[in-house]
Amino acid sequence: MASFLTESGVNPEGVPFVVIRPEVGQGWQLSPQEAREFALVILGAAEAALHDAAFVKWLQEGPLDLSMNQAAHVLGSQRQYRADLDE
Repeated sequence: MASFLTESGVNPEGVPFVVIRPEVGQGWQLSPQEAREFALVILGAAEAALHDAAFVKWLQEGPLDLSMNQAAHVLGSQRQYRADLDE
C-alpha cells in the first residue's frame, strides 16, 4: 500500500499550506482548501471503488451470472450513463 506523509506549515507571508508527499519521491504543496478538496476526491474514489466491487460481484454472482469481462463492460456502461446524466 502506498504511504503518504503530510505536513502543515505557514510561509513567511503567513499563508498556511499543507504538504502531501509519498514516502519516496516528490510531493505537493497545497493550500488548506486544496488539501480539503483533495481529501474529498480521495474519499469519493474510495467509496466508488467499494460500490464498483460490490456491483461487479452482484453482476457475477447474482441473478445475471455474468463473466468478469461482461461485468466490467456493464460497469463501464453504467459509468458512461452517469457521466452523460451529469452533462
